[in-house]
Amino acid sequence: PTGCTLVYVAKEYVLAKPLRWLDLIDRFRGTHSWAPNFAYSLVNRALDKAHDGTWDLSCLQTLLSAGESVSADVVERFLDLLAPHQMKRSVIRPAYGMAETGSGITYFLPTDAAPSRTFHVDRHSLDGPLVMREAGHPDTIPFVSLGPPIPGVTIKIVGPDGQTLPESRIGQLYITGDAV
Repeated sequence: PTGCTLVYVAKEYVLAKPLRWLDLIDRFRGTHSWAPNFAYSLVNRALDKAHDGTWDLSCLQTLLSAGESVSADVVERFLDLLAPHQMKRSVIRPAYGMAETGSGITYFLPTDAAPSRTFHVDRHSLDGPLVMREAGHPDTIPFVSLGPPIPGVTIKIVGPDGQTLPESRIGQLYITGDAV
């Protein structure tokens, strides 16, 4: 026995009323959960409406955000809306993986000092060396860091000719390693 308890509910139960996710975390003192970005967005919209939720989310250690692109705006709004419910800003853990890799292969490890990392890329530089801009610049696209690869995994970005591209370039993702 591991001493762990798993609480599982059908996704339809939470999708019908997204704040049920918070109810469950509070009720069962959940420490770890996950959802794709759209679920965080659904919770944000529900929190923006009148609700009577009085959750204590101080128990949360990790909320994985994976399964689809992670939006900096959605994550920041989620953290802001749930701060009054004792949720730490360092709880969100953006990650990348795909069915072919069997699980996540990169994980951003937040800290209280750096709960997230977002790169603000000039949208006009996407076909060459990426140009970073300040947050709020009108020509930027925010990209949330998904963290480094897990031990045993190597990732490289290659161009159309199969050659490895230098850092800060967009290309095809090649993955290899023991964990894949």
